[in-house]
Amino acid sequence: MLKLSALTTILAGVVFAQAPPLAGNLVTGAPYSADVVTEVVAPPGAPQTAAPSPVGHVYRDSAGRTRTEQPMLAGPVTKNGEPGEIRIIVQISDPVAGVRYRLDTAGKVAHKQLIPAFAKPADPRFAGLAAGVPTMLPPPPPGGLGAPSLAGAPSGPGGMQAAKLPQPEITVEKLGTKTIEGVAAEGTRRTTVLPAGMTGGNAPVATVSESWIAPDLQVTVLSKAKDMQSGEHITKLVNVKRSEPPAALFAPPADYKIVDDMALPPMPPAPGK
Repeated sequence: MLKLSALTTILAGVVFAQAPPLAGNLVTGAPYSADVVTEVVAPPGAPQTAAPSPVGHVYRDSAGRTRTEQPMLAGPVTKNGEPGEIRIIVQISDPVAGVRYRLDTAGKVAHKQLIPAFAKPADPRFAGLAAGVPTMLPPPPPGGLGAPSLAGAPSGPGGMQAAKLPQPEITVEKLGTKTIEGVAAEGTRRTTVLPAGMTGGNAPVATVSESWIAPDLQVTVLSKAKDMQSGEHITKLVNVKRSEPPAALFAPPADYKIVDDMALPPMPPAPGK
């Protein structure tokens, strides 16, 4: 049986994996920068928190380099309900050089990894590395490989189809185009209805998510996820600027130590040498 809290976790992972900027897309000739704000609206009857969520930042230059600055809660919530210690996770992706960096701002260390998808295909040292590159995908279902899959397919032994459980009903609706923060975006709404009994209750449970994507920028400018237990989660780009960001944002600072997390093996000698 799929509990409602597990459903919320799965759907939140699906929605926010698509939050700005879109993962895995190389976009050139469309520089921009923006702040990323999040909001959580508690469900009816639950206490509302007045503490604002920390603001993140995203940048992209004309060559397709990207930088994300994502605030993460690193400490416990205070007695007043305010966030504890906040750490900023900085990641830089440089498809021109074929590398990405994760910056440890406290220790002034830049962890470097290869991006084989953008590496020179003639270089034999890149062979077989693609499988080791992490991708931004939704988290696995709670409970591991045997947990039910929202797509309706069994995710392992004892999965949804194997147990012959009723399947969720998913409806996708196009919402047209509207301007958000000065950017034209196309919207899609996805409604997932779980039949009675799948969440432990006697009535169907519906979860609704929306995503608004700017076709010219190829980024999600607004995403929403709402259900009866956790309320509504909103992620939005604000203060969108279409100018070229400073070049220094797309490389580790000069005083950082660079550590190769996936270093290249030595280039093999040329034939006859």
